[in-house]
Amino acid sequence: KKRALLAYNRAIFYGVELLTHKAKGFEAAKRNDITFKAWLNENFSDKDDVPNLFWLGYAWLAKADLSKEDPPTVAEVFVGVDLVEKAIATNPDFEHFGGLIVLAAYHARPLGELPLAKQMFDLALQKTQGKNLLAEVTYAQTYACNTGDRPLYEKLLNDVISSQDPDPEQRLTNTLAKRKAKRYLGKQRMVDCGMDMSTPKRAPAASP
Repeated sequence: KKRALLAYNRAIFYGVELLTHKAKGFEAAKRNDITFKAWLNENFSDKDDVPNLFWLGYAWLAKADLSKEDPPTVAEVFVGVDLVEKAIATNPDFEHFGGLIVLAAYHARPLGELPLAKQMFDLALQKTQGKNLLAEVTYAQTYACNTGDRPLYEKLLNDVISSQDPDPEQRLTNTLAKRKAKRYLGKQRMVDCGMDMSTPKRAPAASP
């Protein structure tokens, strides 16, 4: 966790620096959700802005997820959401619809907007056409885990494991997704998710 926080803080530092090369006033803008959205809309509308917006938003939300006990970090979670939403509005298919997946995971948090999260994940699966396996893994480890939906959880992860090579351009991330899927089908991971382990487990998919 300590290493992850250091990495996210580093990413946020450089991400903010990149944004300020184009527009000043980041700190003042993030006073609240309204002022920050206005600042983003006024200064960032080109597709060239999307990588910086997306990756800064990603790091911001990831840090917040690891810092739930830190009120100042939690209070500024809207910054990460606004950054990713702006990236999606400007270029929705960036990183193979990565922004949609990130926002779906955010809404799938405990006590979050779970119906909205499910809609977004289903849309992400439709848009990615099974080529981005991280979409299914994230769906399982967030929404299915937080709702205790074991059949959905197992189906998503087993589908990832049994998938062949859906997109050569995403081979690295899909390989990592397969490794994560195998780990998350482990009994301890499922117990940590709060899954009811008294019912029989679905037979694992055959190895590709």
